[in-house]
Order: sequence, then C-alpha cells, then structure tokens
Amino acid sequence: MELYPYQKDAIDALWAAWRVNPQGVELLVVPTGGGKSLIIAEVIRQITKKHPKFKFLVATHTKEIVSQNARELQGRLMQFGMNEAIGVYSASLSQKTIRRVTFCNVQSVYRKASEFEFDMLILDECHLVSQKDSSMYQQLITSMRDRNRNLKVMGLTATPMRMDQGSLLSEGSTFTDIAYEIPIRRLIDEGYLSPLISVAKSAVDISNVRMSGNEYNQHELELAFNQDYLIENQCKEIINAAGTRNKWLIFCAGINHANRFATILGSLGVPADYVSGDMPAFDRDLRIENFKSGKIKALCNVNVLTTGFNVKPIDVVVLARATKSVSLYIQMVGRGTRTSPGKENCLVLDFGGNIDRHGPIDLIQIKAKRERRSEVESLPTKKCPECGCVVHIKVTACPSCEFVFPINTNELTAKPSSEQILSAPEELKVIAWSVSRHKKTGKPDSLKITYSTEAGNFNEFLCFDH
Repeated sequence: MELYPYQKDAIDALWAAWRVNPQGVELLVVPTGGGKSLIIAEVIRQITKKHPKFKFLVATHTKEIVSQNARELQGRLMQFGMNEAIGVYSASLSQKTIRRVTFCNVQSVYRKASEFEFDMLILDECHLVSQKDSSMYQQLITSMRDRNRNLKVMGLTATPMRMDQGSLLSEGSTFTDIAYEIPIRRLIDEGYLSPLISVAKSAVDISNVRMSGNEYNQHELELAFNQDYLIENQCKEIINAAGTRNKWLIFCAGINHANRFATILGSLGVPADYVSGDMPAFDRDLRIENFKSGKIKALCNVNVLTTGFNVKPIDVVVLARATKSVSLYIQMVGRGTRTSPGKENCLVLDFGGNIDRHGPIDLIQIKAKRERRSEVESLPTKKCPECGCVVHIKVTACPSCEFVFPINTNELTAKPSSEQILSAPEELKVIAWSVSRHKKTGKPDSLKITYSTEAGNFNEFLCFDH
C-alpha cells in the first residue's frame, strides 16, 4: 500500500532525528485522520526488513483503542506482505498474548514491563503521557529501559500538549523533540482530510461553574448544561442545521445530560442513543455498532469517543459541553476530519463557547516556558467587518471579500474568534525572498527561506536529511 507523501516525510524525519540522537524520544505530530496507524505499520515494516527479530510494543490507554488499532495494524501489515499475527496484551480484553509485534493498554503492562523484552516502544495517543515519575507510562518506560538500555521510544499524537504541563516538550518531559509535524490546514487544503465548517451558536452560561484543577468542575458543568429547555432548543437547532447529514456525534457534559440529549432527539424524530464509560462494555459496543451501521443517526457520549474513534462518515460534530483543554477540544473536533465517499465537509456546532475560548483549531500554538511549564494559546485573530471571515491579525486584506483593513484598526484583538472552526486561508504577495543555512544544536542543518511580505517576514525550513 502506497503511503501519502507527508507520511513518508514523517518516517524519514524520524530516521534523521535518530541518526543525530539515537536515544532520543521523538514525537510525530499528525492530525486526527492523518493515518497514524499506517505510519506505525511502515515504521515496523522498514525496521523488520533490516532486523527481522526486532520486537515492538505499541502501547495506548484504553481497551477499545487497543482492539481497534490492533485489527487495523494487522490489516496494514498484511498489505505490506507481513502475515505474522499480532499479540494483544490487555486484561480488560481477556487477552495476554505476547508476540514480536504486540499491542497493549498501559494499565495491563506497566507493573510487569521488566518481564518483557522489546526493542522498541511506540506510544500511541502520547499526549496522555505524564512527566510524573509515578505515572503508569513513566514506570513502563523506565522498566523497559532498565531491561534494554538500547530501547527505541517514539510517540504519535495529534495534540502535543497536556493541561498539567502544556507542551509535551516542556522541562522534564519524556520527549526529546518533535521530529515531524504537519498542520491540519495543509492536510485539509490538499484533500487528505475533510474540510470543517461551523455555525455560531449561543453558548450556555457557565459563569458560575467553578474550576477543579485545570478543568471545569464536572458536576457543576453538567448542571449548567442538563436543562430540558436548553437541550430541546439545541436539538431543534441541530436538526435545522444538520438537515440530511449522515452521522452526528455529540459530546455531552455528563451521563444524565447525554441520556437526556438522546431522549429529546428521539422525541423529535432523530434515532439517537448515548454511551458512557460507566455502562457495561457489551452494551456500549452494541450502541456504537448501531451508530456505525446506521440504525441510529446521533450518538451522544461522555468522555468515551474523544480519541481513537474512527468512523469516517461522521459529518456533524456537536460540542454540547465546555472544556478548558485545548487538546480535548481538538480531539473532539477531529472526530469529523476523516474523508468518506459522499462527504463534502463536517459541520461543527459549538454550544460550549469552545471556539470562542480556544480559537480556530489551525491557529492554536504552544507558548514555551522552559523554566517551569509551557502554555497553549491561540494566535491572535481579527474578524472582517464586511463578511465576518476570521484571519490572522497581521493580514492586511480579507482573502474572502478583499476588504482592506485600516492600519490602525480597532478591530485587532488577541481574543480568539467565535465564528469559525478553521481560520481563513491567507494569500500574501511576496516582495522579496532570501535563503540561508540554518543550524540547530542536535538537529540536521536545513535550508532557511525567508519571504518578505507587507504583513511581515515568514520563514520556511527545508531539511534535506528528511
């Protein structure tokens, strides 16, 4: 099976990073729907071709992702001509089979890692890896490295940040560097991912909801959202906006909220159900299968389907909850980015004020603070007064309606926009350009290209070792 060019680039970048720092714990950042399983399969294939006895452990955090990704990876490896069976080690799946390539959930192996002998540890959905020594992931890594000092470790994620530490590269982090990262905007523009569109909705008032740590208090948040008059109005708005769209995935604020949301949608003629982590696995799996098969149109969920849930036809994502977590925000929206036959785009309806809180998902950046931690923030934006298009703060003319922004406009704001889930594409005229050699400690030299525009200078880096 042929890889996309960006997937090849990601793997080449991983090899280049390991040539410079063989013990580096490298990150590959690929948006949801970008084919991380295919990248994992190709990494395994290329290493196996040179080292047939090399052993791989692929670790993640839930049995659902273990089961799903093991099946997917088995299929990918067979497409590459590798017919050997994959092992699955997961107590919750009642499987404890170790093979040359083994999938596991971290809860089942972190205390037993010293018993296993592997040459490479692949951390899927690695934004869940905490830098705390007592965490399950850290105990797993430490034990495996005690057993094999030459252990290779890499991670893959769509969101390289955590609420408790910010960037996954912050001080004390497990990861050495980001070997490769590709923006979601590029994959959408090049047709690899589905476009996202959004319709502004009135956000639920959560001014009285207190914080618990870095996130909204779960109980108080559900009380704010779980009100029949709110749910009924939201359901009617969803039905009106979604029309004949195929599959609706709804993120709710709590179990009672999800149950009530599904009930009210059903009363309005929309086949709907809900799932949560507290219900029996067979019941949850049956409801998810009903959603996949089309028996129900809308599936409400509570903290279950935010990562590793791959249903390509999803063309409506509803955020019927609020979150302070940028990573969770991106992961929820990412459930609708996969392409599917007949799917033109995915509609995002936000009743939690998340777009306003975090900004367009392609403008989110990580602000490094190496001395303690890092912060995640959105790039400053402004809204065109003529058409409402959201653009970067430096843009001088609206790419949609060509409105020219006054130089001293009062419209400039560092607050993310509440209008669009994706920022508007920018086209700037290049006045001049220059090239130079760029050196970075511990990384291969690259070619730096600087473009000068009326809005400022922009840099592009090309690494020939990638």
